[in-house]
Amino acid sequence: MFGWLVQFHASAIRTAGLEDLVLSEHSAIVDHIEARNPDKAMRVLSDHLHRASKLYHRETTFRLRLRSNDIFQ
Repeated sequence: MFGWLVQFHASAIRTAGLEDLVLSEHSAIVDHIEARNPDKAMRVLSDHLHRASKLYHRETTFRLRLRSNDIFQ
């Protein structure tokens, strides 16, 4: 998955401070799984995916706008 993100969404990974946030989110998910707290793990996972999805869609929209500008100029 990380390889896919690097290849297609490098800015989503390389945004300053984002690496630490992502690692802490992943760590929290694993911690809750290890603690056998599936409800908390799902809540943290859901929050992570919603945040990442918003970032992904924002970046994708930006890239599409750049491409359309290149095509029509």
